[in-house]
Amino acid sequence: MVPARPIQVKEVAVARFSNGETVLSRVIRLVEAVADNDFPLSVSELSQRTGLPLPTVSRTVSELVEREWLRRDMTRRVDIGPRVWELANRRAPLPRSARPRDPVHE
Repeated sequence: MVPARPIQVKEVAVARFSNGETVLSRVIRLVEAVADNDFPLSVSELSQRTGLPLPTVSRTVSELVEREWLRRDMTRRVDIGPRVWELANRRAPLPRSARPRDPVHE
């Protein structure tokens, strides 16, 4: 039997802002801020809740709306888009290992 070769991992440079944050972490912050509300938010409200600059939120929201991760209602407020629901439901129901722990039934 031939011994397995060690896997070589290529390091990838990740673009970071001056505070060390990545673009992906900003996107996640925005999507989570929208998902954490029971009602759609304005871009200004998202900027305030996430601490991200208004132009950054506006551009990022526009891209996420194009890709249907977020959607805008008739008043241009932002909510979770159909793509997020599609992805979430692809694996429904959750496998046992991914379900939240229920200490009462354990």
